[in-house]
Parts: sequence; structure tokens; C-alpha cells
Amino acid sequence: MPIEEEPTEPEVETPKSLPYGLSVDLQEVDILQMVMFKLSDSVSNDEGNFFSFLKYKAMDSLIWNVEGATNKKQLIKRDENSFGVSTEWGHNFYTPGKHMTYLKGYIDGVQVVSDSVLVDVLPSKKDFLNLNWSDVPLPGNASTGYANNDVEDYTFSIYPRLTDGIKSASLYAFHTTVSRNENSFGQLSDRVKKVLTEYIDTIFGEATYTIEGDSGLDRHYAEHFKRKQSDVSVIRIWKTPKTNIALLQEIGDNSRDEEYFIYAEPNNQ
Repeated sequence: MPIEEEPTEPEVETPKSLPYGLSVDLQEVDILQMVMFKLSDSVSNDEGNFFSFLKYKAMDSLIWNVEGATNKKQLIKRDENSFGVSTEWGHNFYTPGKHMTYLKGYIDGVQVVSDSVLVDVLPSKKDFLNLNWSDVPLPGNASTGYANNDVEDYTFSIYPRLTDGIKSASLYAFHTTVSRNENSFGQLSDRVKKVLTEYIDTIFGEATYTIEGDSGLDRHYAEHFKRKQSDVSVIRIWKTPKTNIALLQEIGDNSRDEEYFIYAEPNNQ
């Protein structure tokens, strides 16, 4: 009687590594200077072709992230009726330091794409963040937003201006991924306060005067700032060789959920 052979498990083909990588236009930049990232292919030279993005369809996910950031950027987006992939994107780094960025792609849970690029963000040598007071007002006298691809739950905007002969700049933090609802006002407001305080501490050092340690903040503000602010409360003041900086809180019924903001003036005007 013939011996029946036991059925064998079909071989599962392991996904092979794909030749996709990450490139940048600049690897050494100033804070808040945009860096352009781009997907590259070490085998094919079809980048820019209308159908070149289709080669990414085999992947379940393609992820870009910055080391230490809270969130990751999903480069592939698909649903039942559509497919898309981001092959180029800009990013502004807010803080100085060596920032490692990663590209990772997966098929059936197996990593098939792996690459990294280091971007060196230099400490600011300008008067206030990425501004020199000699350049204010800027053309258009409008605010500028600095995209960070939602790797954090906030994004920055800076508004430099010249009003009544007074040069100034305001830094705002706007929430991106935190949901807004009637019960989140306090949470959003406290988060903005924390983000702005820690950011200015990181760039310029700890505040010279704080509401916790000095009851005369209004007097210090009047001494060091020319613009008289109404409907605000002074929370912190930083003094630097070229700039006076304050964390202010809008008060009153018309205040926004991002009610805290940074206000700066040159110290020699």
C-alpha cells in the first residue's frame, strides 16, 4: 500500500528590500529654515514621471519621522477608491542640534525600506530667532507659518511688524492635532503656555523675570518695552544682548484658545 506523503506548507515569499531612500536639499541649516525632503530610487530614474508613484503601491505603509518627535508622517494614503504618496515635502526644524530623520517602509509587517538622513540645525546668530531687527518690517508686513508636518501637536507662526515707529515680532503656537471642543479651552491654553515657555528657554536660556518670582513684572515690562499692551498679563520676561522678550497672556472675553504668545522688541530702539 503506497505511503501517503504529508502535505507541505506552501512557501511564503519574504518581501525583499526595496531600493527607496531619502534625500535632502540641505543638510546644514539655521533654525526655522525649510529643508526639502525627497524620496529617491537607487535603481530607477523615473522620478517625476506621472506614473512613478505607482511603484509605491506594493507597500502597506511608508513612514517618515524625526527622532524624538511625538508623531510620524504617513507618506502613503489610500482608501477603497484612491491612492496617493508624498514624494516631496518641506520641513522646518524649530530647535538647533543634530536631527536624525528616518524613512521606513513595510509590506505584510516586514520592513522593506530603511534609510536615514542627519540634518544639522545651527544655533541662531540673529537678533530674534530667524529675524534681524534691521530687516523689520519685512515685505508685506505679514506673518509667516513654519510647517513641521504635524510631528508635534503645534506649529509656529512669527509676525514681525513696524507700528508707530516701534519694531516688534510676535511668536504664536497653533494647535494642529489636538481636538478642539468646549471642554478643551484650558488644556489648549496651558499647552501653548508650556510650549512657548520651553521653546524660548531652549533658545535663549531661562527667563530673567517670572510671575512666580517677581511681583513687579508690569514695571519691568514698562522699563524694557516701548509698546504699551492692553488686555494682556505679563507672565515672563527674557533679556538678551539684542532683544527683550515677553510671554504675554491675552485676557478678556475675546481671547483665543491660543491666548499665550511671545512678544519681542529690540532693546536699543
